[in-house]
Amino acid sequence: MVDTIYSKRVRMETAELLPKVYGFASYSATNPNSFNGPKKEFGGQYYLGAILQVPISDLFSGSFRRRQAKAEHRVKQLELAEARSKITLQMKQALRTADDARRAYQTALKAVEMARENMRYAEVGYKEGVIPLLNYTIAQTAWMSAQDSLIDAQIRVLLSESKLKNILAL
Repeated sequence: MVDTIYSKRVRMETAELLPKVYGFASYSATNPNSFNGPKKEFGGQYYLGAILQVPISDLFSGSFRRRQAKAEHRVKQLELAEARSKITLQMKQALRTADDARRAYQTALKAVEMARENMRYAEVGYKEGVIPLLNYTIAQTAWMSAQDSLIDAQIRVLLSESKLKNILAL
């Protein structure tokens, strides 16, 4: 839309430099007839005319305005291209962030499963008396850490998807 507005402005400034031709025609009727004396009849005449307007004195300032309009048009085209590239970059970054968050979530799920399995082994070993209490508490700490990372990953996924929906205007 901005592009068409400024391109039309360039066309308008170009049109100001071109010669203009005006034409007119008219018919005049009078009673009494002015060509046939005092008779009470209608009489008339046609008028035709043409005007040619050529901008000579305004040529330099008009060409300057035209160049200025072209320059503004080019600036607006560049600004529009820059805005489009920024939007595209922002969308790509949001997609990449969402993909990274999903991968981190999958990794956190695997870490929780491994920590749960490790804690199960540690609990069975502690009940059997094979593993000391310190190793059991370390397994519990690892399980809690995996749960924390899972919660953080879920939050990252939700935030990245929310940002992506905001950018895509869904």
